[in-house]
Amino acid sequence: MRKQYREQILQHYLLNDDDILLLGHCNITQNKILEMVDYTDSELLEKFGSEREDFFTGVGTLITDKEERELFYSKYLNEPSRIAYQNGVTEVLMPCYIELPNSKEGKYVQFLVNLVPAPDTGDLTGILTVTDITEKMIQDKIFSRMSSVNYDLVVDVDLNHNTYKIISGKDWDNREMEGDFLARLQYVRGNVMPEDRERFWDMINPEHILQRLEQRSSLFLQKSEWDDNHKKYGAYSH
Repeated sequence: MRKQYREQILQHYLLNDDDILLLGHCNITQNKILEMVDYTDSELLEKFGSEREDFFTGVGTLITDKEERELFYSKYLNEPSRIAYQNGVTEVLMPCYIELPNSKEGKYVQFLVNLVPAPDTGDLTGILTVTDITEKMIQDKIFSRMSSVNYDLVVDVDLNHNTYKIISGKDWDNREMEGDFLARLQYVRGNVMPEDRERFWDMINPEHILQRLEQRSSLFLQKSEWDDNHKKYGAYSH
Protein backbone atom coordinates (compact mmCIF):
# COMPACT_ATOMS: atom_id res chain seq x y z
CA MET A 1 0.00 0.00 0.00
CA ARG A 2 2.88 2.35 0.75
CA LYS A 3 4.40 1.60 -2.66
CA GLN A 4 1.12 2.16 -4.48
CA TYR A 5 0.59 5.43 -2.60
CA ARG A 6 4.10 6.71 -3.44
CA GLU A 7 3.74 5.70 -7.09
CA GLN A 8 0.39 7.46 -7.35
CA ILE A 9 1.93 10.68 -6.01
CA LEU A 10 4.98 10.33 -8.26
CA GLN A 11 2.92 9.67 -11.39
CA HIS A 12 0.85 12.72 -10.58
CA TYR A 13 3.89 15.01 -10.75
CA LEU A 14 5.05 13.38 -13.97
CA LEU A 15 1.95 14.57 -15.81
CA ASN A 16 3.12 16.34 -18.96
CA ASP A 17 0.44 18.58 -20.42
CA ASP A 18 0.82 22.19 -21.58
CA ASP A 19 -2.64 22.97 -20.20
CA ILE A 20 -1.79 22.07 -16.59
CA LEU A 21 -1.72 25.10 -14.29
CA LEU A 22 -1.25 23.53 -10.84
CA LEU A 23 -0.12 20.16 -9.49
CA GLY A 24 -0.03 19.44 -5.79
CA HIS A 25 -0.95 17.19 -2.91
CA CYS A 26 -2.13 18.06 0.59
CA ASN A 27 -2.73 16.46 3.95
CA ILE A 28 -6.37 17.38 4.51
CA THR A 29 -6.44 15.92 8.02
CA GLN A 30 -3.51 18.05 9.18
CA ASN A 31 -4.46 21.06 6.97
CA LYS A 32 -1.06 21.13 5.24
CA ILE A 33 0.05 21.52 1.64
CA LEU A 34 2.81 18.95 1.20
CA GLU A 35 3.93 20.03 -2.29
CA MET A 36 2.72 22.39 -5.00
CA VAL A 37 3.99 22.97 -8.54
CA ASP A 38 2.69 26.26 -9.95
CA TYR A 39 2.81 26.87 -13.71
CA THR A 40 0.70 30.07 -13.53
CA ASP A 41 3.58 32.50 -12.76
CA SER A 42 1.33 33.92 -10.04
CA GLU A 43 3.18 32.52 -6.98
CA LEU A 44 -0.08 31.29 -5.50
CA LEU A 45 1.56 29.35 -2.66
CA GLU A 46 3.48 32.43 -1.55
CA LYS A 47 0.34 34.53 -1.89
CA PHE A 48 -2.14 32.30 -0.06
CA GLY A 49 0.10 30.29 2.30
CA SER A 50 0.89 26.64 2.92
CA GLU A 51 -2.09 25.83 5.13
CA ARG A 52 -4.57 23.97 2.94
CA GLU A 53 -7.71 25.77 4.13
CA ASP A 54 -6.11 29.19 3.61
CA PHE A 55 -4.75 28.19 0.20
CA PHE A 56 -8.07 26.93 -1.15
CA THR A 57 -9.91 29.90 0.35
CA GLY A 58 -7.46 32.20 -1.45
CA VAL A 59 -7.74 30.31 -4.74
CA GLY A 60 -11.52 30.64 -4.47
CA THR A 61 -11.19 34.43 -4.55
CA LEU A 62 -9.87 34.10 -8.12
CA ILE A 63 -13.27 32.75 -9.21
CA THR A 64 -15.19 35.78 -10.50
CA ASP A 65 -18.72 34.38 -10.23
CA LYS A 66 -20.06 34.47 -6.66
CA GLU A 67 -22.19 31.32 -7.00
CA GLU A 68 -19.30 29.38 -8.55
CA ARG A 69 -17.05 30.57 -5.72
CA GLU A 70 -19.47 29.35 -3.06
CA LEU A 71 -19.81 26.01 -4.87
CA PHE A 72 -16.01 25.73 -4.96
CA TYR A 73 -15.80 26.25 -1.20
CA SER A 74 -18.56 23.71 -0.60
CA LYS A 75 -16.52 21.12 -2.52
CA TYR A 76 -12.87 21.78 -1.71
CA LEU A 77 -12.44 23.16 1.80
CA ASN A 78 -11.29 20.65 4.43
CA GLU A 79 -14.60 19.71 6.04
CA PRO A 80 -16.52 19.17 2.77
CA SER A 81 -13.59 17.09 1.51
CA ARG A 82 -13.66 14.86 4.60
CA ILE A 83 -17.44 14.43 4.33
CA ALA A 84 -17.18 13.60 0.64
CA TYR A 85 -14.61 10.86 1.33
CA GLN A 86 -16.70 9.44 4.19
CA ASN A 87 -19.59 9.21 1.70
CA GLY A 88 -17.47 7.21 -0.74
CA VAL A 89 -16.47 10.05 -3.06
CA THR A 90 -12.85 9.77 -4.19
CA GLU A 91 -12.83 12.30 -7.05
CA VAL A 92 -14.08 15.89 -6.80
CA LEU A 93 -14.33 17.67 -10.15
CA MET A 94 -15.41 21.24 -10.97
CA PRO A 95 -15.01 23.55 -13.99
CA CYS A 96 -15.15 27.32 -13.45
CA TYR A 97 -13.84 30.67 -14.67
CA ILE A 98 -10.93 32.37 -12.89
CA GLU A 99 -8.76 35.46 -13.22
CA LEU A 100 -5.15 34.95 -12.16
CA PRO A 101 -3.25 37.83 -10.47
CA ASN A 102 -0.50 38.19 -13.08
CA SER A 103 -2.57 37.51 -16.18
CA LYS A 104 -4.52 39.98 -18.32
CA GLU A 105 -6.82 37.23 -19.56
CA GLY A 106 -9.24 35.09 -17.60
CA LYS A 107 -9.32 31.31 -18.01
CA TYR A 108 -11.80 28.49 -17.85
CA VAL A 109 -10.20 25.85 -15.64
CA GLN A 110 -11.02 22.42 -14.27
CA PHE A 111 -10.25 21.62 -10.63
CA LEU A 112 -9.75 17.95 -9.82
CA VAL A 113 -8.96 16.58 -6.36
CA ASN A 114 -8.47 12.85 -5.85
CA LEU A 115 -9.05 11.77 -2.24
CA VAL A 116 -6.87 8.93 -0.96
CA PRO A 117 -5.86 7.78 2.57
CA ALA A 118 -2.19 7.80 3.56
CA PRO A 119 -1.21 4.16 4.29
CA ASP A 120 0.67 4.70 7.56
CA THR A 121 -1.40 7.35 9.33
CA GLY A 122 -4.79 7.08 7.63
CA ASP A 123 -4.70 10.85 7.10
CA LEU A 124 -6.77 11.97 4.14
CA THR A 125 -4.66 13.13 1.19
CA GLY A 126 -5.97 15.40 -1.55
CA ILE A 127 -4.15 15.20 -4.90
CA LEU A 128 -4.81 18.42 -6.85
CA THR A 129 -4.75 18.99 -10.61
CA VAL A 130 -5.85 22.29 -12.15
CA THR A 131 -6.11 22.32 -15.94
CA ASP A 132 -6.75 25.14 -18.43
CA ILE A 133 -9.86 24.13 -20.41
CA THR A 134 -10.46 27.51 -22.10
CA GLU A 135 -10.02 26.20 -25.63
CA LYS A 136 -12.32 23.23 -24.98
CA MET A 137 -15.01 25.46 -23.46
CA ILE A 138 -14.91 27.81 -26.44
CA GLN A 139 -15.15 24.92 -28.89
CA ASP A 140 -18.07 23.43 -26.95
CA LYS A 141 -19.91 26.78 -27.02
CA ILE A 142 -19.29 27.12 -30.76
CA PHE A 143 -20.57 23.66 -31.59
CA SER A 144 -23.54 24.12 -29.25
CA ARG A 145 -24.49 27.29 -31.14
CA MET A 146 -23.96 25.57 -34.50
CA SER A 147 -26.25 22.70 -33.51
CA SER A 148 -29.14 25.04 -32.71
CA VAL A 149 -28.91 27.60 -35.54
CA ASN A 150 -27.76 27.36 -39.16
CA TYR A 151 -24.92 29.70 -40.14
CA ASP A 152 -23.13 30.19 -43.45
CA LEU A 153 -19.84 30.98 -41.73
CA VAL A 154 -18.63 30.30 -38.17
CA VAL A 155 -15.27 31.72 -37.08
CA ASP A 156 -13.42 31.36 -33.77
CA VAL A 157 -11.77 34.76 -33.18
CA ASP A 158 -9.18 35.48 -30.48
CA LEU A 159 -9.35 39.26 -30.16
CA ASN A 160 -6.55 39.40 -27.58
CA HIS A 161 -4.08 37.71 -29.92
CA ASN A 162 -5.55 38.94 -33.22
CA THR A 163 -6.08 35.45 -34.68
CA TYR A 164 -9.00 33.66 -36.30
CA LYS A 165 -9.87 30.09 -37.28
CA ILE A 166 -12.78 29.17 -39.54
CA ILE A 167 -14.80 26.42 -37.86
CA SER A 168 -17.53 25.94 -40.45
CA GLY A 169 -18.10 27.29 -43.96
CA LYS A 170 -15.71 29.39 -46.04
CA ASP A 171 -15.42 32.70 -47.86
CA TRP A 172 -16.33 32.55 -51.50
CA ASP A 173 -13.00 33.97 -52.69
CA ASN A 174 -10.48 33.22 -49.94
CA ARG A 175 -9.27 29.74 -48.98
CA GLU A 176 -7.29 30.77 -45.89
CA MET A 177 -8.83 28.95 -42.91
CA GLU A 178 -6.87 30.74 -40.17
CA GLY A 179 -4.48 33.62 -39.67
CA ASP A 180 -4.30 37.34 -38.85
CA PHE A 181 -7.81 38.56 -37.93
CA LEU A 182 -7.23 42.27 -38.61
CA ALA A 183 -5.64 41.51 -41.99
CA ARG A 184 -8.62 39.32 -42.86
CA LEU A 185 -11.05 42.11 -41.93
CA GLN A 186 -9.15 44.56 -44.11
CA TYR A 187 -9.41 42.07 -46.98
CA VAL A 188 -13.15 41.65 -46.48
CA ARG A 189 -13.58 45.41 -46.16
CA GLY A 190 -12.09 45.83 -49.62
CA ASN A 191 -14.89 43.68 -51.04
CA VAL A 192 -17.69 45.66 -49.39
CA MET A 193 -19.55 48.21 -51.52
CA PRO A 194 -17.97 51.67 -51.05
CA GLU A 195 -21.16 53.18 -49.59
CA ASP A 196 -21.27 50.45 -46.90
CA ARG A 197 -17.59 50.29 -45.91
CA GLU A 198 -17.72 52.85 -43.12
CA ARG A 199 -20.74 51.19 -41.54
CA PHE A 200 -19.15 47.74 -41.93
CA TRP A 201 -15.92 48.83 -40.28
CA ASP A 202 -17.71 50.68 -37.49
CA MET A 203 -19.58 47.48 -36.59
CA ILE A 204 -16.86 44.84 -37.05
CA ASN A 205 -13.51 46.35 -36.06
CA PRO A 206 -11.92 44.72 -32.98
CA GLU A 207 -12.03 47.83 -30.77
CA HIS A 208 -15.77 48.16 -31.38
CA ILE A 209 -16.33 44.46 -30.63
CA LEU A 210 -14.39 44.63 -27.34
CA GLN A 211 -16.28 47.74 -26.24
CA ARG A 212 -19.62 46.06 -26.90
CA LEU A 213 -18.60 42.83 -25.14
CA GLU A 214 -17.71 44.82 -22.02
CA GLN A 215 -21.36 45.86 -21.84
CA ARG A 216 -23.13 42.68 -22.98
CA SER A 217 -22.54 39.04 -23.86
CA SER A 218 -23.62 39.26 -27.51
CA LEU A 219 -22.89 41.40 -30.55
CA PHE A 220 -26.41 41.02 -31.94
CA LEU A 221 -27.84 44.47 -32.64
CA GLN A 222 -31.16 45.50 -31.17
CA LYS A 223 -33.77 47.04 -33.49
CA SER A 224 -33.04 50.51 -32.12
CA GLU A 225 -29.37 50.06 -32.99
CA TRP A 226 -30.24 49.00 -36.53
CA ASP A 227 -32.40 52.12 -36.79
CA ASP A 228 -29.55 54.29 -35.50
CA ASN A 229 -27.19 52.77 -38.07
CA HIS A 230 -29.75 53.38 -40.75
CA LYS A 231 -29.99 57.06 -39.81
CA LYS A 232 -26.20 57.39 -39.61
CA TYR A 233 -25.28 55.64 -42.85
CA GLY A 234 -28.45 55.87 -44.92
CA ALA A 235 -30.27 53.04 -46.69
CA TYR A 236 -28.50 49.71 -47.02
CA SER A 237 -29.30 46.19 -48.05
CA HIS A 238 -29.45 43.39 -45.43
